Amino acid sequence: MAIIENYLHRLRHYPFRAVDQEVADTLLKAASQVPFTGDDPALTVYLLECYCDLSGLRLTQAVLTPTYIATIHDGFCGALLSGHLIKLSPGRTRVFCRHFASTLQKINIQFPSMQGKKWTPKQFDAHIGTWTNSISQIPEEKLAYWQGWPIENKKCSIQWMHLAKLYNTHGKRFTDELYRGVRVYSESRAGPFDRGYDRIVTHLVSNPLRWPPSTFKSPSEIYNFFADLLKKTFKGKSLKSRSTIDLGHRWDRHISEVYRSFIDARIWASPSRALPVTSLKRFRGKETHIKVTKAGKKVRTKLITPLPLHVTQAEAIHILAVQISKDINILREWATNKAKSVIAAFQNRAELAKVATTQDIDDVAFWKLNTINNIAALFEARPYDLPWNAIVRKYGQMNKIKKSSTVLTKALGILSTRDLYPFQCLLILEHPQITDSFLRDFDLYDRNGHATGIRKEGGKTYLISKSGIESVIISGYKPRRGVNLSRQEFELTPASIKIIDDVIRLTQQARDYLRSVGDDNWRKLFIASSSGIVKPTSTTTPRWDKSQTRRIMGGPPEFVREFANIMHSSDINEAFEFAAQITPSSIRASRCVEIYLQTGKTEIMRECLGHDKTDKKLLESYLPEIFIMLIESRSVMVIQKIIICTALKDSPFLAEAAGFDRTEELEEFTRNYLSEELPAYLKDPDKVNEALETGELDKIVFSIGVKSLSTLLSLRDATRLTIGQAIISPAYLHWANITNLVSEYIENGFQRELKRKLAEARRLVDPSPFVRKILGQQ
Repeated sequence: MAIIENYLHRLRHYPFRAVDQEVADTLLKAASQVPFTGDDPALTVYLLECYCDLSGLRLTQAVLTPTYIATIHDGFCGALLSGHLIKLSPGRTRVFCRHFASTLQKINIQFPSMQGKKWTPKQFDAHIGTWTNSISQIPEEKLAYWQGWPIENKKCSIQWMHLAKLYNTHGKRFTDELYRGVRVYSESRAGPFDRGYDRIVTHLVSNPLRWPPSTFKSPSEIYNFFADLLKKTFKGKSLKSRSTIDLGHRWDRHISEVYRSFIDARIWASPSRALPVTSLKRFRGKETHIKVTKAGKKVRTKLITPLPLHVTQAEAIHILAVQISKDINILREWATNKAKSVIAAFQNRAELAKVATTQDIDDVAFWKLNTINNIAALFEARPYDLPWNAIVRKYGQMNKIKKSSTVLTKALGILSTRDLYPFQCLLILEHPQITDSFLRDFDLYDRNGHATGIRKEGGKTYLISKSGIESVIISGYKPRRGVNLSRQEFELTPASIKIIDDVIRLTQQARDYLRSVGDDNWRKLFIASSSGIVKPTSTTTPRWDKSQTRRIMGGPPEFVREFANIMHSSDINEAFEFAAQITPSSIRASRCVEIYLQTGKTEIMRECLGHDKTDKKLLESYLPEIFIMLIESRSVMVIQKIIICTALKDSPFLAEAAGFDRTEELEEFTRNYLSEELPAYLKDPDKVNEALETGELDKIVFSIGVKSLSTLLSLRDATRLTIGQAIISPAYLHWANITNLVSEYIENGFQRELKRKLAEARRLVDPSPFVRKILGQQ
């Protein structure tokens, strides 16, 4: 068992106490100037601090001589190579050893073991044995200090508290008390532990004489501490700004956790007065995500589709009935195409590796013949233990290629965090219940390798309709919903099952590597390298805001050009604007609003958004008031009827007359029928009652025939049969959803004649012509 097994980056939060700060600063600067593959180069110096502290060695400016440094160097490499100090693969361990030697050379310290012969781990055999034999003599207190302070929650996800500095200022006993309070409380929770504790620790460390451990045993002093921390936290901040109000909300929530973790548990004294809270009023949903466009219009940016706060009735109908779904389908097409290209590149690397001639990079033939194939085979054999920088440099020199790392990574289909984003988008489109935190924190396996995040309900008889596929349940957490409601479970669709299967296959090499080196991230679903073949980690979703996309030199990013092609737009700025609107939350919100418009049921929207109850003001967070008033005055059903009525006005055969595969005709229908300005009661909410009294809020009545109904039903069934097999036209999806509304309206009504016509229309249903058209068959 290694002393440091997980999350190497936590060492950066340790103070230097064995290595003098002056020496540490010199080494850190030199380390940053030496090429280093994979991890943060500063970690080499922090590992040195760990080794010296555990070994009882001091490294000061006075002893910075070749002889003493030679002893330190050899002992340090011996400790790393033993596998008992850190748990890394042999290849990664050797990288740290070589980087340390290069760092010493950078500050002009050299000694015999660094010169002449080729570097080999065998020269450290004696030092490995010395370190292994001395481990039993290290005090338990020091071992515990470097093993760190892990926090494990209810779903076995581990985070780390950074308490090393507090340990050195306030001592072991107080640090253990604080750690125990947070750890015990966190074990009962599904979400991550509150980072508000970091503020407490920082405040304590910054002034240990003012706030000694006895502070938390005194009812008055514990109150004074939090009052002082509150004052410092909000000093100089505008109490009306969004960021300050959000910070206040986090502060108030954290104070309640302090009570549960420490005061109710009797670890700390009960304060003489209630601990201070801010009680800052949060922004209402309708006041958020507002921006002003270049044209000077205010828009709500919570969806992918920007929603103007002031629009004509025709514009509002078009956005609700057409534009939201159109934008969603642009994203769906991009994500589908991108996911296919990632899978193809992954498969191509395996094919390249099959015809490799050698995997020995020291062999001249490696670089002269079949180079790409040889590198592909090398990656397949030991993907994350390669001297990637050396390979990239050599490949670039031999082929006279700039940015050879990017060229190689793309040619070999090496998975990066960016490559997983299309799969994440597709999952959210399939299941808008899935949040950004759900994806980030989702554990596919438990520590024993059992699949816990996704399971088949073998003991039950759930089936996906007409597919014969046993139901598969995904289980994860949305921490914001609180302890009792955070767990979310829902049945996966056949399309999402395939998405997850593809991701597991793509990430298997990274998963196997992380598991071999004891990195807990192997349990995550989405893992990849940030770039090149650096050590993989759990992925986050990329940010595509305009400021970041425009900073990229040499033209627009590839994904912007891809969106421009799908949008059939020659205006690259339009694609910039569109891509900048795409986030996990905007995807969710767009799909939820689309589902609401299709069904007219806020309960379904509530379920998709993960709310525990239906709030009358739920829509206010997503749609500007003018859209909500339009819906309330005419209802979702009536908005859809407007389009159907207009389409059926000239022909009883909807498919042929309306041309369902062309949204331009739908737009023309809405323009023809809804060209008037908004009525006064929609411009002024105070006039709604007046409108009700005068009868201005009318219903729209229309007739529909059996043939038209059968055409609609045929189209709807065709879309159901082909989902997941092809990219379905947004217009087809749109009219299929309208059909659901019409049939539901008739079924729930009391008009026998309409029910008779619906039954007759169902007997005439034939989806096969539409299926052939959707699948591209003639």
